[in-house]
Amino acid sequence: MAAAAIASPAVAEDTAGSSADSGPWAALKGRIKTHYDLLSDYYYSLWGEHIHHGYFTSDPSDTKEDAQRRLISLLLERSQLPRSSTVLDVGCGVGGTSRYLAHEHACQVTGITISSKQVEIAHRLSADEAAKLGAGPAEEEEGPISIPPGNVRFIELDAEKMGEYFDGSAGREAGFDGVWISEAMSHLPHKQLFFDNAFKLLKSGGGGKLVVADWFKAEELGEAEMDADIKPIEGEPAN
Repeated sequence: MAAAAIASPAVAEDTAGSSADSGPWAALKGRIKTHYDLLSDYYYSLWGEHIHHGYFTSDPSDTKEDAQRRLISLLLERSQLPRSSTVLDVGCGVGGTSRYLAHEHACQVTGITISSKQVEIAHRLSADEAAKLGAGPAEEEEGPISIPPGNVRFIELDAEKMGEYFDGSAGREAGFDGVWISEAMSHLPHKQLFFDNAFKLLKSGGGGKLVVADWFKAEELGEAEMDADIKPIEGEPAN
């Protein structure tokens, strides 16, 4: 898995009229939404609040929770995302990273996911965390939940429509200091559309950060590496 932090350009391509919902893509997104609506409770019981992999050390006492939080810390270190940033957490799952960024890095985080079930779980876990920290409930049903010193909110939204949704109106402000995506890129059929929208929503002037953690296949891999690491993932038989 590769972790990267990429500074955004000040401008983005116009993505109007994209075919994000046309042809087979609409059916694929429907299956992804149904998958997470049905299985998110199970994933939470299995993975915990962070539905992503971790960055493990050689310490045998390392837990998956330690490693998952360490991966977030590594991304913060690599990206140099400033404290108290406004962050769009794309593919936020049940909100574990959003809450971490709010509590440990004082960020104001908007998490988006295509799954209504994940939004429901994220709201519940965040309200529980807020209560533990002595913070009050959200003033509005879909308003930010205080996770001191930051806050979180969660929206059911197809990531490929985020450029249209955050149009600058009240509650839909863009100009984020950071767009964060962890192990969700594989679910996006139109990768270029995601990058275009991310650049569009980041703070102008080149000061925003696009923070990515995902699995990537290196170029010029040898046959042994392909057989050992890539073909099993891609469902191909090894030589």
